[in-house]
Amino acid sequence: MAAKKKEGTTIDHETQEETKNLPVSIEDQMKQALAAQKGQLGALPSNKIATKGKKFTMPDGQDGEVLECVVLDFAWFMVNYPGVYNANNPQQPNCFAVGRDNPDSGDLKPHESSADAQHENCRDCPKNQWKSAPSGNGKA
Repeated sequence: MAAKKKEGTTIDHETQEETKNLPVSIEDQMKQALAAQKGQLGALPSNKIATKGKKFTMPDGQDGEVLECVVLDFAWFMVNYPGVYNANNPQQPNCFAVGRDNPDSGDLKPHESSADAQHENCRDCPKNQWKSAPSGNGKA
């Protein structure tokens, strides 16, 4: 015999038990699930190809001067660090932009979460000009 449903309730068809309809926020449920899993994750493996010293280094440590591949997609990534960049002392960038627009187009703009946007677009940014680096002829 099928259970009768009261107004404001739902019948669980497996158990035939009545449950109350509560407002559910999927976003809140996802946040709770992610928070519960956060402690279970260790350092994630890197699958990046490094390009230091004019060599390609694969995630497994193999390296070489030539890389045969097919590029499926790419994005421009512009970064400005406060002070001089130091690979041995990583710091958060104060301004960065990510997108498909070429920086020279004037359409690549600082990301909304940049701590200190340096200009309204990358093309005209004084930090993105040659000889703007504190030393040498590079860009700041």
